[in-house]
Amino acid sequence: VHRDGSRLMPGELAELQDPPELPTLTPELRVAADGIPIRCSPRAAGLFTVPVDPAFDRNNCSMARAQEPIQVLARWPNGLWLARTGYTLGWISADAALSPVLPTTLAATWIRGPHDAVFAQTRVRAASGEETLLPALSIVPVFAVLSGLADHVHFATRTGLFTGSPEPSARLGPTMRPLTRRAVLATAFSLLGAPYGWGDQDGGRDCSRFL
Repeated sequence: VHRDGSRLMPGELAELQDPPELPTLTPELRVAADGIPIRCSPRAAGLFTVPVDPAFDRNNCSMARAQEPIQVLARWPNGLWLARTGYTLGWISADAALSPVLPTTLAATWIRGPHDAVFAQTRVRAASGEETLLPALSIVPVFAVLSGLADHVHFATRTGLFTGSPEPSARLGPTMRPLTRRAVLATAFSLLGAPYGWGDQDGGRDCSRFL
């Protein structure tokens, strides 16, 4: 049903059926310039069950976080994009906040790292003047570590891909950590007070995102 409890119309149900012919795959690796909701079905709007709980949209698969690589696979017949990340496959909006295509020289760096985690919202600026605000808990690929200076990192916007330095007060740190009970618990306790969100709804975080 819809968020207001009314049933989906036949035309809306048709969106959930297999298309007569699958679209041609044209994979392109890009970067999320902002949070991008990933839908479980090829439908932009939500799907709910009765009784409706507005916080439990069953069409919420996950959300690609800002600065996260995302592979755009194909244009769906209704205009959505079929896309995947390292942990899910689903559909994103046609006007999703995506960077230009990642060149092959940067693809491995963005996917495999090394990466830094951003522990508090911070601004990063390239020498050419381009800048963006990195949200807390985002992850960015490290470009170089310079003695006495903050890490230089790669970052993406809708208009391009850049390398820049975070502001001096930035709190960044490497993502590598041992796969131990202590490390899992330390990460869990670091998220105390952060809002829960099914499928990352409203910018929250769910159990699969934590894992």
